[in-house]
Amino acid sequence: MTALQKTSLYIIAAMALLNMIWMGYAGFDIEGGDLFVPALFSIVLLAVSYFYIRYRPDKNLAAVTFWTALLIVFSVVAVISSYLFASLNGLILLTVPLEGNHYFADMLAGTLVAIIVWIGVLKVQQWQGVGTRKAKMPLYQPVARARS
Repeated sequence: MTALQKTSLYIIAAMALLNMIWMGYAGFDIEGGDLFVPALFSIVLLAVSYFYIRYRPDKNLAAVTFWTALLIVFSVVAVISSYLFASLNGLILLTVPLEGNHYFADMLAGTLVAIIVWIGVLKVQQWQGVGTRKAKMPLYQPVARARS
């Protein structure tokens, strides 16, 4: 597993843990059946990814299935976070409603949280050396020309 994959898993796990704590504190509840289908698809995709890493090595298929599973899990966690932020009714940044609604404050708070998370991701990637090339390789392989 690459450093980027580990970092992504840690961030999503941290968001899920924060959501669970917040939901328990605020008295929210989720139906277990609502999470069954995304969880099932994610588990199947992770199993396929493991198969293409371990038994039939194909990095491309392994990456596609892994990142698709992660996208499904992140979508579920992000939707729950969205509802939790909306439940604050704009109390994070502004205590006075803007023309009777808190949409702007909720949007701003969510944007700031997303920016902070992505800055953290970039810092972790820089610290772990993700995205750096160790060998100088061309981005493409030259194609041999057919003789006429």
